[in-house]
Amino acid sequence: MRVPGQVLQALKDYFVDNPTFSSASEAYKEIALTHLTHENWDAVSQALSGTEGWDKMMDLDLSFLGVNLGSVPNVRAILSFPWTWAAMGLFLIPLVSALLSWLSMTVSTKMNPTTATAGDQAQSMTKSMNLMMPVMSVVFCFMMPAAMGIYWIANSVFGMVRDFTLTRIYKRQLDKEDAERIA
Repeated sequence: MRVPGQVLQALKDYFVDNPTFSSASEAYKEIALTHLTHENWDAVSQALSGTEGWDKMMDLDLSFLGVNLGSVPNVRAILSFPWTWAAMGLFLIPLVSALLSWLSMTVSTKMNPTTATAGDQAQSMTKSMNLMMPVMSVVFCFMMPAAMGIYWIANSVFGMVRDFTLTRIYKRQLDKEDAERIA
């Protein structure tokens, strides 16, 4: 949040009685702290206005399309009623990430097929990776903040576009050069 350590300590002291903050996992406490600060910006800024370095504090909103990207997706949120966009979005991020990961690897494999010289072991390794990577994506997305899943989604989409575009452009050029060489 671009603030000195004493401001972070003052924020932690301010939220020490908040059950949301105290139940956050140790690895993501600063993300939870940032989210709580945003939700309670007026009260926090009033309470900590005398702390040195507070004026440099930024009000960071971690939400994207109504989903808090600092939250860790969980299955319990989708099982509770009523469903909200945020709960559904958090649940869908890992699934979309896995689907696009699989699709990205499939597009990459189709665009760059293995040659006949590749052994059976290499082909079976590729097939197992095409299945295991999306599964790992789901598992990791349910363990980390939602921003990681969004990153993997964007990476898969950009990778598919890159593979598709560059393969088409360079394949034509290579085919043209091969035709000239043969002639």
